[in-house]
Amino acid sequence: MPKKNVLLVEDEIVLVKALTSAFLNTDCNLTVAYNGEEASELINKSIPDLILLDLLLPKKNGIELLKEIRASEKTKHIPVVVLSNFNEASQVETLDQLGIKEFITKADADLSQIVKSVEKYL
Repeated sequence: MPKKNVLLVEDEIVLVKALTSAFLNTDCNLTVAYNGEEASELINKSIPDLILLDLLLPKKNGIELLKEIRASEKTKHIPVVVLSNFNEASQVETLDQLGIKEFITKADADLSQIVKSVEKYL
């Protein structure tokens, strides 16, 4: 069975390294984008099976990126799991309207929980 392609959109290097390690022995290929613009380019080149998305990003924030993903016929079906510490009530409502699968608070999550959540939606 081919590995699933997961796009991690995250600008914190330490977390990127930790998640890269956490996904090593899974059925996922993890690709990393360090800002919203880079993520947008990668999504247009090769549509991932799932996006693990931070909200506070350089160049284009996660909400803008998510709106862009949902506006396109090619990408609107992609499951998105948000991974962020920014969980203001109004943001969560907007994210729900944009059809995210799950909101994971970085500070509360351990790596295995994040991997399980991703695998659940693939």
